[in-house]
Amino acid sequence: MQAACEVLIQQNFETILNNDEGSKFLLNLPMQYVKTICSSNSLNITDEMLLVKLFEKYLAHRDELPLLKEEDPSQDWSILNEEERKARTEAKSAADLEAKAKKDEEAKAKEDAYNALTPEQRYNRDW
Repeated sequence: MQAACEVLIQQNFETILNNDEGSKFLLNLPMQYVKTICSSNSLNITDEMLLVKLFEKYLAHRDELPLLKEEDPSQDWSILNEEERKARTEAKSAADLEAKAKKDEEAKAKEDAYNALTPEQRYNRDW
C-alpha cells in the first residue's frame, strides 16, 4: 500500500507541489519518505528547482517543530564520560525530588483548604 502511494505521489509530484494542501502534506511527511519519493528515477518533475525549493521549505518547517526525544542532544548520553553521567543522574534525581516535593506541597494545600471548610461547604464541594 505504501509503495502504491509513493508511486502515485511521484507521478503527480508537480501537481501536488503546486497545490497548497499538497505542499503542506509533503512538508509534514517524515524525512525518510520525502527522501524516498524525491530520489526515485520515476519522479515526474520538469524543473529541479522545485525540489530545491521544497527542501528549503521542508528544512525551515522542520526547524520550527519541537525536537523529538531521539533528536534531543541532551538525551544522548553515549558520548559522556562517567563523571558527566553521574552529574546528569544526580541532577535528574534532584529535579525529580523537587517535583515530588512541589506536588506533595500542592496536595497538602488542597487538603488544608478542604479541612478548613464547614461540613455544609464540604458537602457542596463533594457534590
